[in-house]
Amino acid sequence: MIGLLHPGEALTMDQVAERLPQLTWNQLFQAVDTLSRQGAIALHQRGRQYEISLSRPVAQ
Repeated sequence: MIGLLHPGEALTMDQVAERLPQLTWNQLFQAVDTLSRQGAIALHQRGRQYEISLSRPVAQ
């Protein structure tokens, strides 16, 4: 998932799900939760959507 994100850009959960069709929604939510708790990504609510963005550089 980190590889989909670029500095200064955000993707909605739906956009991430479309780009990672091999993941179930449960797997996607778990990955977002883990990465958010690690501080690798930021999650922001925009209306009814949630956007995911990089919160700091991540070594790959």
